Amino acid sequence: FRMLRDHLAREGRFPDRALIITFDDGYLDNYEVAYPLPAKRGLPAVMFVTAGYMGKRRLFWWDRLAFVAKTASKRSAALEEPVRFAIDLDSFPSRQDAARHLIHTAKTLPENDKELFIRRLAAGLDVGIDETRFSMTMGWDDLRRMSAAGIEIGAHSMSHPIFSNIDEGLLAREVSESKALIEKELGREVITFGSPGRGRIPAGEKARFEKTLRDLVASSGYSYSTMYQWG
Repeated sequence: FRMLRDHLAREGRFPDRALIITFDDGYLDNYEVAYPLPAKRGLPAVMFVTAGYMGKRRLFWWDRLAFVAKTASKRSAALEEPVRFAIDLDSFPSRQDAARHLIHTAKTLPENDKELFIRRLAAGLDVGIDETRFSMTMGWDDLRRMSAAGIEIGAHSMSHPIFSNIDEGLLAREVSESKALIEKELGREVITFGSPGRGRIPAGEKARFEKTLRDLVASSGYSYSTMYQWG
């Protein structure tokens, strides 16, 4: 995006057949596996990192659900809150399919309910989640080395909630605080925000949400923002 910014300032338009290589979330394999590939070929790339998870032994919410589905000793569970929900793991072709179902369900819930859903489900399926066992994300030294080698580091929120399922105050903090933390740790400006996924939004709410997010990204001092689309 720095190269794009320079090109737009010089030419006033996007280059023909433009492509930007990006990696999301900040998993450790982004550094160990992905980073050497574009670096070896002299290709620029952008790492969008979940700032609050860098250098921490924490699991993203979808990884916690996958862990529950794949390690549960009990086969079924039923919840009354935060949502009425029942699951029989043996009814799915694989535990991976069960995990996808759980993740899809969680995406429909407000943030606090989503976290309660994960805790209650883990308890119902008799799964203990000790996040200190896992080291799945990059550390700040990894990011500093990549930044020094020319890889751009962009912000991808603080904690990767479902963006359309949180209130505007938390949305603003996720956008602005991730930029501030990365800049503090790396000592260079963050110009790009890579938006985490949205939940299912009614058509009438979509335009309002996207305008709110654009305004927050702009007021936080970013130059660019991206949003993924399946397909």
